[in-house]
Amino acid sequence: MNAATPSLWRGLFLVLLAALALAPVYAQWASEPFIVTFLTRALVFSLAALSLNLILGFAGLVSFGHAFTWGWAPMGWVCWRTTGWTTAGFNCW
Repeated sequence: MNAATPSLWRGLFLVLLAALALAPVYAQWASEPFIVTFLTRALVFSLAALSLNLILGFAGLVSFGHAFTWGWAPMGWVCWRTTGWTTAGFNCW
């Protein structure tokens, strides 16, 4: 590994950080909400992957909370969108 490698990675990181910081400005200017929506979803999934890596990889713990969240939340969302389910009653079935 030569001496230029750390500065190259630092430069690439700064360019990526600047691009991510300017993405909402560009989306507003171009009237393109897809960019912000896509980057938000990518951030949410990357945070979920990082937390799962931290729990399973470094700590060695099996996390049933991730499976519960990723399985229960979409089902609840579908019930809410199809039947008008609220917290007052659960009539999805």
